[in-house]
Amino acid sequence: SAEAGVSQATAAHAAAAKNVELLKAVIGSLNAAVAKAEEAVAKAGDDKELAGAAGQLKQVAAAKTAALTAGQSDLAAKEKAIESAKALATAAQQKMTVAKAAADTAAKKAQQAVAAAEPLQAAAAKQQASAAEVDQKVAQAQQALNRLADEIAVAKGLKQPEAS
Repeated sequence: SAEAGVSQATAAHAAAAKNVELLKAVIGSLNAAVAKAEEAVAKAGDDKELAGAAGQLKQVAAAKTAALTAGQSDLAAKEKAIESAKALATAAQQKMTVAKAAADTAAKKAQQAVAAAEPLQAAAAKQQASAAEVDQKVAQAQQALNRLADEIAVAKGLKQPEAS
């Protein structure tokens, strides 16, 4: 359903946001560690092991910074996905509202047609002499009921509208 799409998009966004916040926190600490390592290398002079460790730390910091950039892009995409899912949910809700109103209108018309047909049927029972005329009126009322039933079926999506 459309609501499930919004929930899934929101959950994916929350996970991406958590990842971005974690990376921001880690990068701050990594950059501080890189600065300290470079300071230690400068003090140690020719210590290749220390220089190698500082280089590896720089690489890790660069990789995490790239992951942060990618995570921020992913987060922006997830925000757009939420907006898209919300728009779909709103459109679906509006269509359901319109369909329900059409079905309610058709049902009301059907009730009115049934109410209009009842006096005709009672008159037919009372007027045996004009049976042919009464039969014709009943047939017309039945056609109106059939049209309304078709309108109800179309409004409910159970039947395709007939070409006029």
